[in-house]
Amino acid sequence: HLGTVFSLPISGLLCDHFGWPAVFYAFGALGCLWFVIWMLLVHNSPEEHPRISYIEREYIQGELRREGTTTGKDTSTPWLTFAKSAPVWAIVLSHFSNNWGFYTLLTDLPTYMKEILLFDLTQSG
Repeated sequence: HLGTVFSLPISGLLCDHFGWPAVFYAFGALGCLWFVIWMLLVHNSPEEHPRISYIEREYIQGELRREGTTTGKDTSTPWLTFAKSAPVWAIVLSHFSNNWGFYTLLTDLPTYMKEILLFDLTQSG
């Protein structure tokens, strides 16, 4: 939730100085920058990584072979077992409830602060 902690006050400042569209442009540009950095630095496997040393690549591949994760065995996901699992449903329900409360707070908090508390949102940062 650190993104929310930083983005709420920054959004208030951006709205005050540049108007509400600036929030979407600024965070959209940050998202695009993050995507470019991710695509340059992250690779699917050690074989595809251009900046990994031969020794490191061999070490990683050797450990994967030793653990048996690259043996080609059938690793199908047991979806029915997941669907019938009480702990999985407890996690799903708690995650849904947490998100519901969190996003309700995020969307209603600025209105509450402005209308009920008479708080100037540009001063929140």
